Amino acid sequence: MDLLDESPNVAIYLLNTGYIGGKENPDSSEKITIDHSKKLIESLLKNDLEWENDDDFIYQVVTEETSPIDSIFTNPKKLYQRTGRIEEYEEIISKLILERKEFLLSFEKLYERIIQAI
Repeated sequence: MDLLDESPNVAIYLLNTGYIGGKENPDSSEKITIDHSKKLIESLLKNDLEWENDDDFIYQVVTEETSPIDSIFTNPKKLYQRTGRIEEYEEIISKLILERKEFLLSFEKLYERIIQAI
C-alpha cells in the first residue's frame, strides 16, 4: 500500500501563479494576481466551486459558472481560444505531456501509474 491507496479521500489542488498565455506575449497573456488566487482559495474553502473535466491534461478545472474570476484563469485554453492562438495551445500541450513523461521516466522507483496518469 502507498499513500495514494491509504488516503483515497485526500483532495489535491494545483494553483497556477505568474502568467497564462506566456509572459513573453504581453499583448496576449494575462497576469494571475494575488486577488485571483485569494478569490479562488476562498471559494474552494467555502465549497462554492464546481468542477469539469479538462480533456487536455486529464484533471478537473473550475466551471465557468462557479468561477469567482474570469474563466481564462481557471481554464487557460479559453485564453488561447479568445486570442486566436489555439494552435499554439495544442503545441504547448503536446510538448508539456512529452516533457513530463520523459522527466518522470528518469525516476527508477516511481510508480508506473503516475506516469500512466499523464
